[in-house]
Amino acid sequence: MLRDIKAALNSLRYVPALRGLLHPSYELGSDRVAEVSLQQGLDASEEQLATNLGYARPLEDWLSGLLEKVTGTGLRVEIVPGQMVEVKSKTQSGPVNIVTEGFGTNSLIMLFHQLLSAAKGATVLIEEPEIHLHPKAQAELAEVMADTAKAEDKQVIMTTHSEHLVERLLLLVAEGILTPDDLAIYSFAKDEKSECSSSEIKVTENGQVEGGLTDFYANNLDTLDRRVKALRRSQ
Repeated sequence: MLRDIKAALNSLRYVPALRGLLHPSYELGSDRVAEVSLQQGLDASEEQLATNLGYARPLEDWLSGLLEKVTGTGLRVEIVPGQMVEVKSKTQSGPVNIVTEGFGTNSLIMLFHQLLSAAKGATVLIEEPEIHLHPKAQAELAEVMADTAKAEDKQVIMTTHSEHLVERLLLLVAEGILTPDDLAIYSFAKDEKSECSSSEIKVTENGQVEGGLTDFYANNLDTLDRRVKALRRSQ
C-alpha cells in the first residue's frame, strides 16, 4: 500500500492559480524535464516549461491544437539566437509574443502542459482553470479537459467559481459523453465561525444536480430578481 501511495503522489501534477509566461524569452535548458516543478519558484518553472516546448515539437502541436479549441489562438515556439526560447501566439496578423497576448491564452499554457504531460492514470490538481477567460472559452475549456482526461484515464481535481465551466460539464453528462460517476461536485461553505465544511452534490443521469446550486448562482438569481422588478416599475 505504501508503494501505491508513493506512486500516486509522484504522479500528481499541480497547476497553481498564479501561472503564465511573464518574460518575452527564456534560456533554453540543456534538456527536457520530466516534470515542471514549482519548488524552485515561478521563474524556474516558466523556464522549464519553455525548455520543454522548445525541445518537443509534438507537445507544441498538441498544446496549440487545444488552445485553438478554447480561445481560437494557436501556439508557436521559436529558438532564437543566444539559445533562447520565444513562445508566441498565432494571430490573424501573424505570430506575436505571448506576453503581449491576452492573459487568458497565456494562463492555459501551463495548464495544458501539466495535463498533457501527466502519466496515464495520473491526477492533475488545478486552481481556478477559468481565470482570465471569456465565458465561452470557459465552457470550451471544460469540454477539452473532460475529453483529454477521459481519453487518457486521468483524474482532474479543480477549484472553480465558474458557472460556465460547471454547466458545460453537466451538459456533457446530459449528452451521455460523461456519466454521473465521471463527475463529482463538492460545495464548500464557511459558517459564522469561519469554519469551512464541504458537502457532495449528487449529479443525476440527465445532467442536473439534486437540490440545485443555489449558493453558486446566488448573484445571478439576485440580478434576475432585480431586473424583473426594474422592468415592472418601468411599465
